[in-house]
Formats: sequence, structure tokens, C-alpha cells
Amino acid sequence: MTTAPPAGSSPAAPPRASTPLFAPSPTSSARPEAPPLPPVRRT
Repeated sequence: MTTAPPAGSSPAAPPRASTPLFAPSPTSSARPEAPPLPPVRRT
């Protein structure tokens, strides 16, 4: 069971790596938002 907490830390590391991936994700979301903005400007 003592190994469980450390093991949890290891899995936590992978999720943390996903967080960096999410960082780019928000950026990608901003890109999708950019297209909608141009249409709004046209209006």
C-alpha cells in the first residue's frame, strides 16, 4: 500500500504531461475562435 502513493505519483506524472498538451489545446481553441471573429467583423 505504501507503494500505492508513489505509484499514484507516477501516474500523476503522465497526466501532468497531458497538461502541457492541454496548453497547446487552449491555443488551438483560440484558433477556432479566430475564424468566428473574422465573420463577426464582416457583420
